[in-house]
Amino acid sequence: MKKIKFISCLYLCTLMLYSLPMAYSQSTRADTHESASYNTIAFKGLESGQRLQATAGSLLLQATLRPALKPGHRLQLYIDGHYHSTLETSGRFRVNGIERGKQTFQLKIFDIQSKSLIQNGTPITLDIRRNVNTGNRRQAPK
Repeated sequence: MKKIKFISCLYLCTLMLYSLPMAYSQSTRADTHESASYNTIAFKGLESGQRLQATAGSLLLQATLRPALKPGHRLQLYIDGHYHSTLETSGRFRVNGIERGKQTFQLKIFDIQSKSLIQNGTPITLDIRRNVNTGNRRQAPK
């Protein structure tokens, strides 16, 4: 009876030792993925559907990241699904020559080394308006 308990215990210990590296590697991968995630990736002070005035077709967009942009990561701006520009530190994007009308903006974070996507921000659609130069307007007949 003691011999059977000893063999059972030995088998159980061996099984635990073999499964330990697998459990450790899975938790390490989860920790790495979790450490790469951002709680907030957004545009400061902007909401989807908002109307925005673009003076001479130029906008200044402020990015908000929490936690701050980590070493080895880059923040990229996409407009209507097309790449626009990259920041290596979180901050402001200047958009020049933007057309009027509805435009979709999205922030994405990439790893510099692997060039792989780490995380997407939520896209927002803005209604862009441009100033009209009143000096070039025709005057209505009197």
